[in-house]
Amino acid sequence: MLLITSAALLVGCGGNKDDEPAATGSAKAPEVVKEAARDLQGKPRKTVSSHAGGVEFSIDLPEEASVPRVGTDSASYDFKNTAMQLTITAHGVPIAAGELTSKRELSQEGRTQTTEELLRADETSGGYVVTKARKDKTWFSFEHCRNIPYGNVCCSASLRTKEPIADMRIVIDWLTDVCQHMTVNGEEHMPPATLPPKSKE
Repeated sequence: MLLITSAALLVGCGGNKDDEPAATGSAKAPEVVKEAARDLQGKPRKTVSSHAGGVEFSIDLPEEASVPRVGTDSASYDFKNTAMQLTITAHGVPIAAGELTSKRELSQEGRTQTTEELLRADETSGGYVVTKARKDKTWFSFEHCRNIPYGNVCCSASLRTKEPIADMRIVIDWLTDVCQHMTVNGEEHMPPATLPPKSKE
């Protein structure tokens, strides 16, 4: 009976990275996720190409990126040993007028004020960048959208961990650089660059 119970516990601890972490899970697992996500910032990148809907895109990602999972209007990448996911999504209409204003206003809702904060909501050339995070640093989302001919394209990412994310700003800065240099539909694409590692916060 003891052997059966032990085996069941071992199986139960395996889990899937897409599952929410169990309350009694190992405290070491989030450490691997946090540091690996931060370390992506210093990894050499290569240009990979895929499509999201009818939009062909090229983006510079490290070897830790998975083969993209392509949907009807999106392509998503996972990164080895992290819980981060990056998704390219194409829309057949321009960014709605007032979209950025709406996203800023959402941060003022009472529910959000108690759990989340808006880190950035800025206009960029032809679009916007929005980043928000839980105040306990266990989750953040990043979104860079811009208009293109016949619609708009968004490069977004999210990361959720059980413990506070180490060096969250460094990971977000890396995503900002990656997404802003993504090109679509034959735009000139510069060779990928690797940023020097930044010191921890």
